[in-house]
Amino acid sequence: ATGSKLDYVRGSASALALTVVVTLNFPGNLIRTSPETSNTPAFTWSAVSGANSYEVRVDEAAFKDIGNITFYQQSPALADGTRTFQVRGVSGTTKGSAATLSFKVDTTAPAAPTNVAKTTPDNNNTPTFTWTASSDATAGVDYYLARLDTGDFANIGNVTTYVQNAALADGSHTFEVKPVDKVGLVGAVGGVAFNIDTKGTVLLVDIAAPA
Repeated sequence: ATGSKLDYVRGSASALALTVVVTLNFPGNLIRTSPETSNTPAFTWSAVSGANSYEVRVDEAAFKDIGNITFYQQSPALADGTRTFQVRGVSGTTKGSAATLSFKVDTTAPAAPTNVAKTTPDNNNTPTFTWTASSDATAGVDYYLARLDTGDFANIGNVTTYVQNAALADGSHTFEVKPVDKVGLVGAVGGVAFNIDTKGTVLLVDIAAPA
């Protein structure tokens, strides 16, 4: 024999390579912690067992290493629109599956209503008003605020018609309306000046006495 049984076993064992497979789960509880009106959004997630760092990206950008932390704030600022945030755990050369979160950035208030008009005659002291709906590219209009003259703005719902319930005094008045979108951004005012005249014009005729 060329060697003992023990030598053979030792020789075989020394030739074996030990391979450790690291499996990383995707990060759980991924949430955005800043409002949609922030264009530098912040995110948090739960730690991944076995990960010693994390990589993140927004949309289709390359993943970047942010170290062994479970939060991230975007820089530079993002443009308005629907975006995607991804984060994955890393251990050495092993990269785990990415958790994905879709989110919106909306820093632009809705446009002012246009074509604001009184649609009832001047002798109607409970006038009706109409306008063209405001546009809002990202969140959409949630409701409108309206007021007469210098009163307080009040929520009248997501409508494009308003009827004044309390009778107005004769004279000059103003009606104003402005939109609020679904993330709370308030748009510019559209309005119209108008008159109320319930008395009409009194025509005095001087009739001469007969001769």
